Amino acid sequence: MRYRFGSFNMMNMGKTALTKRDFSRIAEIIRNEQFDVAAFQEILSQGQSLEYLLKHSLPGWEMRWAEPKESSDLSKRKDKRGEGYAFAWNTRRMSLASSSTDEGFRTYEPRIVDEALRYDASFFARIPYYARFVPVNGGFFEFRLINVHLHFGDNTLYEINKRKEEYDFLIQRVYPTISMERRYGSNREAYTIVMGDYNLNLIKPRGEADRRINKNTYIPAEYKTDRQTIVTVQNELTTLKNPATDELTMDDNPARGYSQNYDHFSFDIRVFEEESIQYRARRIDAVRDYCADDFEVYRAEISDHLPICLEIIMNEQ
Repeated sequence: MRYRFGSFNMMNMGKTALTKRDFSRIAEIIRNEQFDVAAFQEILSQGQSLEYLLKHSLPGWEMRWAEPKESSDLSKRKDKRGEGYAFAWNTRRMSLASSSTDEGFRTYEPRIVDEALRYDASFFARIPYYARFVPVNGGFFEFRLINVHLHFGDNTLYEINKRKEEYDFLIQRVYPTISMERRYGSNREAYTIVMGDYNLNLIKPRGEADRRINKNTYIPAEYKTDRQTIVTVQNELTTLKNPATDELTMDDNPARGYSQNYDHFSFDIRVFEEESIQYRARRIDAVRDYCADDFEVYRAEISDHLPICLEIIMNEQ
């Protein structure tokens, strides 16, 4: 059994996207990469543009959108765009988790983390969005997905440390609460995955791109706690250079149009190893594969981030 999870920062995808974005090409990426569930960041205007995408270009898909409340950190209250998160999924492959209760049949809707877990997570600039999915035709297990868009601010050490504080809280508090402390009546086996825009880099020698990456933004690929070993994967460059601030060179260097590797997945590797679950994480080179290597067109019509994919491989020799 194989399952594919995507994550995609859509760069301020609001009402204006209806006339400016290439929805057919965005849908083509999602279909061709065979995502079962996609987590989106920077979805504005109550998700209207994403609803349009699904209605007109992705039949058989459903979505949910949510806007986290303002951060309790006043310095992070700079975003007035109504930015939210979204999950979209192929209903032929996945459904929201559900169970029978004394009151009847209950479907577990995605929720902002502090609402779902009953503790204050407003420390985040954008509190993560949490959902539970089960395969339509599969085993007795579920995927618990945590959609994140960590603080950015700017590249001063002060703001970078705020990003890292959010990352630490995510790994030390949010992840184990969802992965280990949440128990439901059906007692399904659960696999918990964080996905999204961390605004932090993983260490990787990358030649020309090294000159653009602030070394203070690096986070470890492995984070050990008392009970879990969390690995963060996907270390290819995923953000596009900003034409207003970055020099755009047209040479043969494959990093010429890229800037940072902010988009990642995180999960407890011990669980995967104990159950012989394999995984493959990668960026999707959508500029080359879907826009003929034209960075300007991709940025204008798709996003300033590349989508990333995590493939989970279960019960295969």
